[in-house]
Amino acid sequence: MSDWSGEVGYDDGLARSNAEPPTRSWSRVSIALDVADSDMDPRLTTERLGILNAIIRASVGSDSLVGLLDKVLDAVCRRYPGLRGAVACFDGSEVVLESVRPPRSTGVDWADIFVGVPTWAADRTDGFQSIVLEKGGKFALAVLLPPDSGQYRAIAFVDPEDVVDFPQGVLAVIAMECTYVVDREVRTYRLMEREEQLRAVFDASTIPQALLAGDRHEFTVVNDALCQLVGYARDELVGKSARSITHPDDVRIIEAACGLAAENPGGQHRVERRLIGARGDIIYTETTLTWLHLPGGRRMLLQQIADITAQRNAERHLLEQAETDGLTGIGNRLHLVRKIDELDRSGEEFGVVFLDVDSFKSINDARGHEIGDEILIEVAARLAAAARPEDLVVRFGGDEFVVLCRETASLSASPETHRDPRIEQGDNELSPLAQAVWMVADRAQRVLAEPIGTTSGPAHITVSIGVCDNTIPVAHAIDRLQHADTAAYRAKRLGQDRKVVYDAGLHRQTTEHRRVEVLLRTALEEERFVVHYQPIVDIADGRPVGIEALVRLRDRNGHLVAPGRFIHVAERSGLIVPMGSWVLAESCRTAADLRRKLHVPIHVSVNVAARQASRSDLVDVVDAALDAAGLPPDALTLELTESALLEADVSTLARLHDMSARGIEIALDDFGTGYSSLTYLRQLPVTRIKVDQSFVGAMTTDSGSAAIVKAVTMLAHDLGLTWVAEGVETAEQWERLKELGAGLAQGYYFARPQPKEMLEHILTSTINAAVPTP
Repeated sequence: MSDWSGEVGYDDGLARSNAEPPTRSWSRVSIALDVADSDMDPRLTTERLGILNAIIRASVGSDSLVGLLDKVLDAVCRRYPGLRGAVACFDGSEVVLESVRPPRSTGVDWADIFVGVPTWAADRTDGFQSIVLEKGGKFALAVLLPPDSGQYRAIAFVDPEDVVDFPQGVLAVIAMECTYVVDREVRTYRLMEREEQLRAVFDASTIPQALLAGDRHEFTVVNDALCQLVGYARDELVGKSARSITHPDDVRIIEAACGLAAENPGGQHRVERRLIGARGDIIYTETTLTWLHLPGGRRMLLQQIADITAQRNAERHLLEQAETDGLTGIGNRLHLVRKIDELDRSGEEFGVVFLDVDSFKSINDARGHEIGDEILIEVAARLAAAARPEDLVVRFGGDEFVVLCRETASLSASPETHRDPRIEQGDNELSPLAQAVWMVADRAQRVLAEPIGTTSGPAHITVSIGVCDNTIPVAHAIDRLQHADTAAYRAKRLGQDRKVVYDAGLHRQTTEHRRVEVLLRTALEEERFVVHYQPIVDIADGRPVGIEALVRLRDRNGHLVAPGRFIHVAERSGLIVPMGSWVLAESCRTAADLRRKLHVPIHVSVNVAARQASRSDLVDVVDAALDAAGLPPDALTLELTESALLEADVSTLARLHDMSARGIEIALDDFGTGYSSLTYLRQLPVTRIKVDQSFVGAMTTDSGSAAIVKAVTMLAHDLGLTWVAEGVETAEQWERLKELGAGLAQGYYFARPQPKEMLEHILTSTINAAVPTP
């Protein structure tokens, strides 16, 4: 301590302004001790060392601030008999003595000494200060501690009877060494107090918390809230790695978060992780990680944990509700898509079986929706029984179901099931997953073939099934679902009640389908659709009475694309709707122009796809086309296929009846190729029947086709409907048709479909002439 100067400056102004005059009270004075003093006076050096040793020895073992001051007081007073000492606690006015040495000493007015100490030290309250006081030639020493909660403590020494024999500089030595030791020890005590306070707050906190040692991530301190959260006692956690209570799947997450927290200037990061409780329960938490940098380069990790298990359980419950089909109780499309995404992220292979109940609308119409619901519930139950335990069965929507087949240890096919047709065709390289997916599809088809009991009696259903395994590579896992859907659609088009595998051949078709879909989209944007028109003539004399609009597509090179290549793509993709609306508007304009130029009530027929007919805006689209062209409603015929009309719902039929009542004709296209139900024909708003060209073309060579054509035309006459024979190509066919009575016809024999630029010339030349010879 030889480089320390124990000087307390004397300030007359301060003393005079805040204390009584020196003659009546204690005044602040200055006594300095520096290195030179101790070197010149050997006794002073000895005293310094003795005082320091006594004070330090006395301070050892003190467990409180009051105890420390009491021991320092005792040590100094013992060294210098006759010296009086006291420890006081005061707020500047009221002084409370805590210790006095000697205990029964008298003749000292301690309040007089202590009361002015805070005032004299008012300019320095951020640390310790030694103050030397003088009164009537007597000296007193006071060591003032920094205020704590508005209160001061000080230790003071005085020689009231002037009996202590020591140089005046010893007073400064006592001040210096007392200040040094008390400063050091008090700071230690207060640090301990703060640590105890922090620990008390830490322990009492309702927030689960833990301190972990540096990079080892071992628990060093945990609080009761954390113990209660995970169900472990303190001694079961302290010393163990935090990994021991972290879900294995989240260990890497929490370690990465610790790194991010260390890189953060604030040293903090928040992460969600799962803990495993003592009973094996999963606890969802949001953990805040904070790095604490300690003296000596040490650091600790503070974890503050919020239990969000209830929140996550509620979210999971809502998710389960959102992903559960309300009718069957199995998963729905959202659940399926999420599971596929999970399998994709994990890299697990899977296959898809897509099932579509055949003609389900007919079941609903014939037996009611309640019976339809009973059937769907039973289908779901049977599929669940047909699938393996690890497979997932969902209702994809309406009458469509999906079985998601996972690649697991139980992939070997059962010997009782039929083998994949690809194996029967010699492809023995199929994976176990491919065979297992076919097994599930085969079993599903067989269990659904059994009659289903309903409240109105047994029901028989069939399903069209599409199968997609891991044979065809995919860019995205969700593509397998689309491939299985494509295969099911293929099965339905091939006649229903069958299974189709999405193989290389179907993949090529699908690729072409997508290419054509892109072509259709660009054609809509670039206006490359055109309409050709084929005349419809009166059977009796061959004179044109109308035209049928037939859409055509030009590629970017100007070449026409065959309708067979793009119509079904447009229907499946939904592009048939904007395309059909454009064709309708264009055809109405053409018909209106012809009526004005030729002064003949030409009638136009336009094909309407099932998807167009089912739209709620169909009437608005038709009215807009008629109004824009200035064409009367009775000059328009909407042609729908038999299947489209029979699958129409109540609202669609209402719209068709409404348009029929306003004069728009509704034609049943390709009659005889679909269900051909006479009951439906009577109920539908049909005013015209079109006899399919497959019957008309064979009527002169096949008696059965001739009989069908005759029966259809007679039916039309009896029902008061107009009939149109399609595909007339020879004079013989025309002559046979004329024998059947009044009707209409169209075909290459009369005219091929023509663009509107040539249509006017053809109609003009044939209106007042006989039918041209081929």
